Amino acid sequence: MKPTSTRTVVIFTLRRRRQPLQLRVSTVVHRHLRPVPGAITRRFNSSLAVEASSCGPRNVEHSLFGTRGASTAGVTPMGEYQKLNASGALRGDEHQTRIIQKLQDLHDKLIDYNPPKIPELTQSNSLLSRLFTRNVQLPTCPPKNAPNGLYLYGDVGTGKTMLMDLFYKTLPGSITRKRRVHFHAFMIDVHKRVHAAKIAMGFNGGDPILPVARDLANEACVLCFDEFQVTDIADAMILRRLLESMVNFGVVCVMTSNRHPDDLYKNGIQRSSFVPAIELIKSHFEVTDLDSGT
Repeated sequence: MKPTSTRTVVIFTLRRRRQPLQLRVSTVVHRHLRPVPGAITRRFNSSLAVEASSCGPRNVEHSLFGTRGASTAGVTPMGEYQKLNASGALRGDEHQTRIIQKLQDLHDKLIDYNPPKIPELTQSNSLLSRLFTRNVQLPTCPPKNAPNGLYLYGDVGTGKTMLMDLFYKTLPGSITRKRRVHFHAFMIDVHKRVHAAKIAMGFNGGDPILPVARDLANEACVLCFDEFQVTDIADAMILRRLLESMVNFGVVCVMTSNRHPDDLYKNGIQRSSFVPAIELIKSHFEVTDLDSGT
């Protein structure tokens, strides 16, 4: 009996607009073949096939956009998108091109963006002392040279995460302080920081949001949120001040969401207190519908 070898292949199909991302797992039997570790199988139309040994969102992302930490010199969102089309990984159209162009426009603006300096944190400048420092002039509006952020929204399966990965992987090399995070994980981190700030302030009290926003801005001048959503009052009350402070510190945010800004925290408790955050997004972000490209 002739020897056989078995490979499990995961095929991702990207579909436009409201059609979901399809995941199909199949087992393929190859006779007289020995599996090659890390090999990439043949691509058909808009599908991507990768070996099961390298399966998972991060490794599929590597197949699309390369290895983490790779040099981004000269790499652009539009250039990478065109490569994916040429390789057969994606099938491009005018709708997709319009969306990628928005990523490209923001990329170009970030090349020469020089974010304002965030106050250094030293041992003598503790968290408590920062809360009551009077000689630090805090910004009350975004820097004039800061480009507007980008808010991409659309139904499940419209490629929001893929677009976010493409943009983040091609950020200019001059942007060294950057962060890409799922919004749920980001809010968990924010709640921990706010709690720590309240403990540091003790009985004297004060605003714990400002030092948290300052520290986040010091860590990243470009912040990418995936799956932005607001579902409870605790997040809503924090986000209003947090987003405003980060934007004023010069942080450029890129967000993906399933909802238009006007539909965020809809029918939520004390929603009127969150409305200023919605207006901030609409005025300082380019809001783009992935279903229409506008």
